[in-house]
Amino acid sequence: NNTRIITTEPTIIHFNNAGASPSPPVVVRAVARHMAHEVIMGGYLAARRARTDLDNVYSSVARLINAQCHSSSCFGGEAESSSPQVAARREIALVESATVGWTRIFYSMVRNLAVRAERDAVLAASNSNEEATGTTAEAKTQLLVILMSEAEYAANVVAAVKFAREQNDMTARTGVRWKVLSIPSSTYTDGEGRSHSTGIVDLDALDDMLSGRFRIDDGNDGQDRLDPESIAMVCVTHIPTNSGIINPVEEIGSRIA
Repeated sequence: NNTRIITTEPTIIHFNNAGASPSPPVVVRAVARHMAHEVIMGGYLAARRARTDLDNVYSSVARLINAQCHSSSCFGGEAESSSPQVAARREIALVESATVGWTRIFYSMVRNLAVRAERDAVLAASNSNEEATGTTAEAKTQLLVILMSEAEYAANVVAAVKFAREQNDMTARTGVRWKVLSIPSSTYTDGEGRSHSTGIVDLDALDDMLSGRFRIDDGNDGQDRLDPESIAMVCVTHIPTNSGIINPVEEIGSRIA
C-alpha cells in the first residue's frame, strides 16, 4: 500500500510574493484588532483612534526606503528644524495597488505636460499670425511622444494610449498631437539561428531615439526620424511582474536626466 497519511499540517512556502503575498501575522493581528474596535465603537470613532498609527506608516516607509527630501516644499507647516528624513514622509503615497500608483503619477505628470504644450502651441500660433503680413499663418501641429518599454504592464500601456487618443480628439483646438512609441528590446539568437526578444530595453536603440537617429514611419507628420525634442515622457518598469525581467533603469535614467 503506497498511500501515505499526513497527520500534521504541511509547511507551505509562498513564492508568489509579487502579486499575492500572504499577510504576515502582525498585519493579520492589526486588521483583526481594528475590526473589533469597529464592532464596539463604530467605523468613524475606530478610524479616528487608528489615525496616529496610520500616519506613522508614512514615516516608517520613508525610513525603510531611506527617503530624504531637501526641498523647502517638503517641510510644509513643519518646523524649519525638521530633518530631511522627517520631511520625506510628505513624499510618500500609500495606494491600494501598483497600477493605481502608476496611473496617478502618470496622469499627474502627463496632464501638466499637456497644459504646458497647449499653452506653447497657442503662443506659437499667435506669434506666427503677428509675423504674417496681413495673412493668417497656418498653425503647425506639435508632436509629443511617450516612450514605453515593450514589457510594460498592460494597464500602463492602456492608460498611455487612452490619454493619447483623448488628447488627439482635441488636436484641432490644442495644436498638439500625441503618440505612444515602444522602445525596442534587445534580442538574442538561439541555437538554430533564430532571433528572439528579451523584453529588456535596448540601450543602443534608446540612444538612437534620444539622439535623432531612430527611424519612424509616420505619414501624419512627414517625419522619417524621431525628433528628440518631441519626446515628452519615458516610461519604463524596473521589474515587470508579467515577465520577471530586470530593466537597466539606472542606465536609462542617466540618459534622460
